[in-house]
Amino acid sequence: MGLTVSGIGRPGAPSGQMIEKNWIDNDVKPLLVKTNPPTICIVNMGLNDALQGGKALAPYAENLRTVVRQGRALGLTMILCTPTLRGGLAKTKPFAEKARAVAAEERCPIVDLYAAHADHMTANTKDGKIAPGKDTTYDGVHLTAAGETVSAITILQSFGLKPVWQKYQIRNKSNPGFGTYTIEPAQPFYEVGAKVAVTAIPAKGKKFVRWAGDMASYGTENPVSVTMDRHLLISIPKSEFQPIPPATSGP
Repeated sequence: MGLTVSGIGRPGAPSGQMIEKNWIDNDVKPLLVKTNPPTICIVNMGLNDALQGGKALAPYAENLRTVVRQGRALGLTMILCTPTLRGGLAKTKPFAEKARAVAAEERCPIVDLYAAHADHMTANTKDGKIAPGKDTTYDGVHLTAAGETVSAITILQSFGLKPVWQKYQIRNKSNPGFGTYTIEPAQPFYEVGAKVAVTAIPAKGKKFVRWAGDMASYGTENPVSVTMDRHLLISIPKSEFQPIPPATSGP
């Protein structure tokens, strides 16, 4: 479609730090002098605010208002997102509600990522347990490929687009202190239905226990043959590898 996307993130930063660290001058204005400058700014903040609990709600709302007005002053169309999940649905819900309220007050379009993730989690939970490989985070906050896909679909749909994945991607986030992963064949993208061999290799003194995140449905099998029918993040939870207990001798 001839679109260019510039993704900018500030890890671990609550919304106030976006303003304190002058995101407009440092992150946005350099893009505006390029040949193909952005015209739309999609703002997704709130997970680190949710970590602080209810006391952060009022400052979060004011920070969202400030960011919207700063972007509009530069001629950008501003779009807000509700935050996804941090520590469960209940903890993030008030911040999603606050983002919706600010969007209404500022007459700003909103992409309801929280609702999309909540619907996905509810649809894939039975007897209080999320189906293997369906969790949208691998640690309660950072997204799995399943979670990133839910977010991507929701954003595209907000622009009236219906995503159809013609190829899939595997991202390998090894944790050398615990273990690494090999992917054969290693390619940037895979055709739908392609077969890929994934192997977990424990670091010295560690043993592989079981797959987690997007790979949770494969249980303890290692290596595994994966049929590419979705995007995958070969994740980094320490739970996949555990220390080998020291050998003990008999009496």
